Amino acid sequence: MHFVRMVLFTSLCCLAVFTTVGSTMANPLNNYAWKKRPIIVFAPSEDDKFLLKQRANLWPHLEALEERDIVIIEIRRGTVHFVLGESVTLRAGELRRHVALMENRFGIVLIGKDTSVKLRRAKPVTARALFDLIDSMPMRQQEMAN
Repeated sequence: MHFVRMVLFTSLCCLAVFTTVGSTMANPLNNYAWKKRPIIVFAPSEDDKFLLKQRANLWPHLEALEERDIVIIEIRRGTVHFVLGESVTLRAGELRRHVALMENRFGIVLIGKDTSVKLRRAKPVTARALFDLIDSMPMRQQEMAN
């Protein structure tokens, strides 16, 4: 019985290590880690009504977006478009899987500097809602204090 517990414990430890290593390596947003906060906007087309509304919500606030180290990435028809901030090599399918959004649907996702999903919505989000969320984060509070 002791041997079975030891094997089970060892197996679980190995699984935890491999899962952590695998998920770290598979994160398509690692290039932004600890530097930027990506906002990824998924839309089925260029003229999607939610995409147009999301743009209208964000564009008047470009300076405030940049101040918060935000990059904006749009995924339209499976193609990556860098709208604000530096571009890196990204694949639309990997991003969609990483943030768990369905194909051919609108979605907006805010990624923290730690590369974890901080917000995921199926409808447009106001700039104020994004700023309030970001400004409440400990890392952002530290940035504002400095």
